[in-house]
Amino acid sequence: MRKVNLIILLVLVTSLGLGACASGSAAGTSMQDPPLPTFTTETGWWIDTTGRVNQETIDRLNELSAAYEANGFQIAGAFFSDSYSEGWEIATDLGNQNGIGHADKDNGIVVVVFLDKAGGGGDKPAISVATGDGIAGTLNDGKVGAFLDETFVPMRSDGQWEEGVILFVEHTHHYLQDPTAEEFQHEEEDEIPMWVIILIIVILLIIVTAADNNGTITV
Repeated sequence: MRKVNLIILLVLVTSLGLGACASGSAAGTSMQDPPLPTFTTETGWWIDTTGRVNQETIDRLNELSAAYEANGFQIAGAFFSDSYSEGWEIATDLGNQNGIGHADKDNGIVVVVFLDKAGGGGDKPAISVATGDGIAGTLNDGKVGAFLDETFVPMRSDGQWEEGVILFVEHTHHYLQDPTAEEFQHEEEDEIPMWVIILIIVILLIIVTAADNNGTITV
């Protein structure tokens, strides 16, 4: 009888332990990726798997997603605790699984935020953004990085990262509505045209070749 009770006790303890592990990893850990949620009309475009994000933030982000949709784009996002894989992989998989972006345009944007993962600068939370191929030409990685540096990064430093996510989504929406707007022109000026880079490389090759052949450089 004691042996049977001991077995039952071990089964109960094991079950409780497995349940605790499952609940602890529902939003992801540094050793395990979080399960990817499914966006529905009930969940909205933004899902918080951590229970730690203000509802006002989720509501505002859903309002912005509706505005994106009205302008012909789609944006969705999710909040996790942590992940084993890189953030961009989670964002890409989440977008592909849910079909974010119109099928004929592939113009979706997915934002994922990891509350317990440090970003490239060592600060938490980390944020990653994935864009569909149909929008990557307009909203390339350089643009995304610049927009994050202007919005999310400084707000995170001030302890207001939720507001930073909202600002990033707002700023990106303004850009997609009119990429030629004056507020975005200074960013274009900072980019060196590809033909200039090629010209510089050609000139350097000519100089190096002349130096190798003559031992001197004549300009």
